[in-house]
Amino acid sequence: MFHDIEEAREAALKYLNAGLEGLFKDGESPTMWAIAQDEVIEKDYGWIFRYVSPRYIETGKIEDLVLGSGNVVVERDGYIGVLRGIYSKVTWIKIHEARRCPTWYRRLVANLYILRDDIRLGQLWAFFLARIHLVGTNVPKRH
Repeated sequence: MFHDIEEAREAALKYLNAGLEGLFKDGESPTMWAIAQDEVIEKDYGWIFRYVSPRYIETGKIEDLVLGSGNVVVERDGYIGVLRGIYSKVTWIKIHEARRCPTWYRRLVANLYILRDDIRLGQLWAFFLARIHLVGTNVPKRH
């Protein structure tokens, strides 16, 4: 259970950097990820933090970003999850919220945001390929 943003931030960093100790030489910091302080979204269920490389936070240069940066959600009830992928932060929030409370309306809104991002990214083909298996599977055939 997390009660404030600092407690949630510490839990997110611990979660993201877990298991990195064996990857570094003695004396080096086992910290691959840091939380971007100015990009925190607070929701009624918890917080969404953007995580990036510590070097990027120091310099602010785009070349110091690390592949795999993204967002981590920390819910007040203790759940921690990573939101990664090609979709925008807004779309990932909609998807996460649809999974939290899977009503038909939330699923519809999440899918509309996914469709919007697919079109924006020029990946309309991904939309059709990923969803092609749905065509005809639940539709009664006419004879």
